[in-house]
Amino acid sequence: MADDERGQMLVQFTYRGRDVTVRTSINGYAGAWLREHPWTTRMRRTKVEHERKAMQVASVAVCSLARDWIKGQITAVETGLQLTKAGHPSHPLYLRKTLRPRLWTR
Repeated sequence: MADDERGQMLVQFTYRGRDVTVRTSINGYAGAWLREHPWTTRMRRTKVEHERKAMQVASVAVCSLARDWIKGQITAVETGLQLTKAGHPSHPLYLRKTLRPRLWTR
């Protein structure tokens, strides 16, 4: 869910019975994109149109980055590469119990 007023994207899902919420900044990515692609007078669009394009690019990119990051984090927890007990409390999967005991009993 995108919040255009705040410039954030909110991802909410349930993982193993726990509700997980991840907030990402669209404005931050748009600002980085504008630094890499600055507006000049030689462009065929106005500065406002250029900033609007930056927000469009950022919203697509942030969705993709959030999806890949969440998949990676869940995969790391499921395979035992990342122990959520050793993680930071702000980590979305921090409270998840590790599968390590179940993996070694096979």
